[in-house]
Order: sequence, then C-alpha cells, then structure tokens
Amino acid sequence: MVIDSSLLKVGIVPELGGRIVELIPKKVYKNYLRIVPHHFGLGPDDQIPPGGYGGIFDCPGETWPGGFWALPYTAKPITGDDGVGVRVVGERDGLRITRDMVVQQGESRLIVRVKQTNVGDTDRSTMARLHGEFRVGTTADVRDVAFWRAGDGSVVELCPLLSAAAPTTVAIADGGWLAIVDTVEGEALVHRLRCPAEECRVLLQGCKPEPTGQSHTEAPWYSLGRLGAEKRLQPGESIETEEEFWTLKGITRIDFCTETGAGALDIPYARFGSGDDLLLTTIFAAPVVTEAATVELTIVAEDGDVVLSTRRPLAAFAAGESSIVRVAWNTGAHRDGIYRATVTFTRGDRPLGAVTRQFEIAAALIDEAEAAVAELRRTLDSVTTDWSEERLADRLRKAVLNGCVAALETALQERNFEHVVDRSSHVAAAIDRAVERRVSELPGLQADALRLGQILERYRSRPQPE
Repeated sequence: MVIDSSLLKVGIVPELGGRIVELIPKKVYKNYLRIVPHHFGLGPDDQIPPGGYGGIFDCPGETWPGGFWALPYTAKPITGDDGVGVRVVGERDGLRITRDMVVQQGESRLIVRVKQTNVGDTDRSTMARLHGEFRVGTTADVRDVAFWRAGDGSVVELCPLLSAAAPTTVAIADGGWLAIVDTVEGEALVHRLRCPAEECRVLLQGCKPEPTGQSHTEAPWYSLGRLGAEKRLQPGESIETEEEFWTLKGITRIDFCTETGAGALDIPYARFGSGDDLLLTTIFAAPVVTEAATVELTIVAEDGDVVLSTRRPLAAFAAGESSIVRVAWNTGAHRDGIYRATVTFTRGDRPLGAVTRQFEIAAALIDEAEAAVAELRRTLDSVTTDWSEERLADRLRKAVLNGCVAALETALQERNFEHVVDRSSHVAAAIDRAVERRVSELPGLQADALRLGQILERYRSRPQPE
C-alpha cells in the first residue's frame, strides 16, 4: 500500500508487521529507509536471518524484537483533518497495536500514531517501542551525521558509522528531536516526538554489514529505536505515542527543531586568527510552506561587548526546502578569546527558534603555528642539494615529505585546526621513516616537527568552543 503527497511517498507492507518500507522525498527520489528483501514472506515466529530488519515497524514487549515484527496486519485507508493515510492493526497474545500513518498534501512530513491496547483478560506489561533503519543522501556512508539536543541544552554532533560498534543512547530533551543529515548533499531526515519527551528515549546505533548473509558492498545504516518506559496495562487500558518524520533539503546541520521547523548556525571552524574573514551561515528549513521571516545575528565577546549585531530578511520557501542567510564578518583586531554567536529566527512577534554557538579568536596560537610551519618548510627546502638526489628511494621520501608539509600549510591557511593536528602527525611520521632509512641529511627537521607538536599540544589542551 502507498500513501502519497505531492512531496512524499510512503510505502507500507501490511503482511510484514505493517512495516513502512518506503520513505521517499519526491524532490530527490531516494528511499531513506533500508530494506532487507529476504525478510519478505517470513512469519513472526520464523528464525530471524542475519543482516538487520529494515524499514519501520513495531516491537513491543520485554523481548527483542517482539512478536509483531513480521506479524500480518490488517490495513485500511483513513482520512482526517491532518491528511490521508493508512491504518494497520495487528493483534497477538492479548495485545492489539493500531498504527496510523498520515501525510498531508503539500508537506514533506509523515505523522505516525501508535496505540497499544490490552485486549486480554489479565494485566500485561508492554513498552511503546518503534524501530527504524535509515539511510540519507546519495550514498549512505560516513557523510551522514546525527544531531540532537542533549539534556544540558548542547547540540551533539556524532557519526556512529565511524565510532565503536556499541550503540549510542540519546536522552531526548528540548521537544524530543533527532536528525540524520547528509552533510555533503544537504539532505536531512528529522525524527520528532509529539508525545511527552520525558516518557521516551531514542537508541541510535551506526550499523555495518555483517560478513554472513549480506552483500559486502552494502553501505552502513543508522538503526533508530524509540523506546518508551515499560508499563503494565490493565485489561482495556491503552498507551499512545505520536511522532513525525520530516524530509528536508538544503540544510547541512541542525541545531534546533521546533514545531515550526529546523534551524542551524554554521561556523566553518572553531578557531580563527587576526584579520580572518568569517562566514556565518544561518539556515531554516521546514516540512511545510514557510512565509518570509527575519534573522537577527549577534556576536558577543567574553566581556559582554557586542561586536556585531545585524538583522536580515529570510526569504519564504516551499515545503521540504530551506532558506539561507550568510553574514560575512572580519575578526579584525579583536582580542583573543571565546566569542558567542547567536542567531534568532522570528516572524513578526513570533519566535521560530534560536541557536548559540561559540568560536575562538586565537591569533597568538595561529601566529606561533604559522611560524613553526614556515621554519619547517625552510628547513626542508634547504636540504635539496645535500639530499642524495641520485638515489630514487631518497627522492621518493623527499616527495612524501613535501606533500605532507604542503597539506599542513593548506590546513593552517584554512584555519582547520583539526586537520592541522592530523597533518602534523603525518609530517612527523614521514620524518621518522626517513631517519629510519638512514637518510641523515635532514638537519633540524625533527627539531622543527617537535616544536610544532608542542604548539599543537597546547591547542589540544585548551577548552574547546561549544
């Protein structure tokens, strides 16, 4: 069965646990759900083959994945004030699950409502749990980054596909949202709870193909589970949850998510020098048609001085799209320290959302690092005549060193200090390898690399801007 708006296509297989198997934004026409074809035709008590589950499905109860993951559901179309959709119903062991999936014409949003009812004669325990497996963007690989707001108000940015195999548990706070963003293509999937956030949490895990039962060429995916607290239901008693899945385009990070939309403030790097050009990018996206609004951006120094305050118009945009305002600012001769940039989105007197991010002006640190890299370059250039140029191996090692130092210079010029630290380790390793190969005509290179390493160690030990 298919439910369809002009922007979103949702495919459902009632006989496989009422599973949602397609979530396709029509503007990019890619399925954001992972599918496992060899699960089709299985029953709820069949042995679960390796390779995950795929799609979005119910998994109540105390055991995983519960008895509903492949249970045949009944299905029928429904129509309401908030759109058109499908209702699926499954029943087993005295528990009935009713799930409504609704889309509104002209929106890129799927609304999912789940009701669990004890239809048995005795009390029973259950858990409001929904499981989904997602991919976002052209290729669902390590470009997919997860964003959510933690309990302390900070925005967490994580790519579990690069991290350890252990799952990452997220305590849903501040309205209960989590987003998976393809940071290259600018495509996003937002999961937003519409039930009380304190009653649920989300388990997010980066998953990779297993060597058995799956193609080795399959891309990684995100496993996302919405878990409610375990509850004991009396006969006839129910628990209900409601959530949304948005598909958005033109947004590369998400710092907040409200009922009106999602927004972000993008600052390219965390540290800048004196006289650097800083481009601050504000983005607002929503699954519905959004009228013009206003962006107010301020930058405040550690002592409270306002060094920038500006208001800019935010253009209206279509559902599932975004609007962007870019503000250029030069760090000039502002003193070193942590600066706080705040952007507020408003429409008339109505606030749409706000976000604050920090960055650092670290001119003294950058000047030291630039001087150390320049000395490293001079030392390397000075050994061109003393190096055994007639030996191919030595020439190759010199080329490797030149490439490493050039990459280090580029990273420093771009103010990407994470890359500076990484590239400097490559330089030190290349020097050490050359010394091991008895290339003795490298006067001062190890000392220069050591000096740069000491400078960067001070960088690593400094408090990171939030």
